[in-house]
Amino acid sequence: MHDRVLVTGGTGKTGRSVAEQLAIHGAEARIATRRPSAADHVRFDWEDTTTHAPALAGVSSVYLVAPTDRAEHLPVMLPFLKQAVARVPGRLVLLSASSLDEGGPMMGQVHGWLRAYVPRWTVLRPSWFMRNFTTQHLPSIIGEGRIYSATQGGRVPFIDAAASPPSRSGR
Repeated sequence: MHDRVLVTGGTGKTGRSVAEQLAIHGAEARIATRRPSAADHVRFDWEDTTTHAPALAGVSSVYLVAPTDRAEHLPVMLPFLKQAVARVPGRLVLLSASSLDEGGPMMGQVHGWLRAYVPRWTVLRPSWFMRNFTTQHLPSIIGEGRIYSATQGGRVPFIDAAASPPSRSGR
């Protein structure tokens, strides 16, 4: 089987970047979305379990972006996660956050479940995304010359989800 990765949230900020990077590296991205509009899209809805098996068909790994319309993610993600464990031979990769501890609220619960039940898993825990400068931070940057965050006076890195990793050509 060639690498075919199901990318939940595949039309969003990180999902789109993940799909682009997969293509660059020779893997196929299957974009999971509620409204498929292209050949590489598949209908997927966390709350509609009839969309789960078709989305998982033939995939070797899954990139998981939790639904954004709730604070507790595990209850709605669990039916899909159980199917993924049974059907997907490769890794399940969860986008979480550096501020969310394993077992804690939000994606922390999903993180804990992955550790307990999934043979091959990874949890990405970025701090802040650079793209937020042009979305959620833009009004305060333009209007006040300030950036507000939960870091108070601390320093945290902002990452670019679209940035390519360094070349492995030995340079």
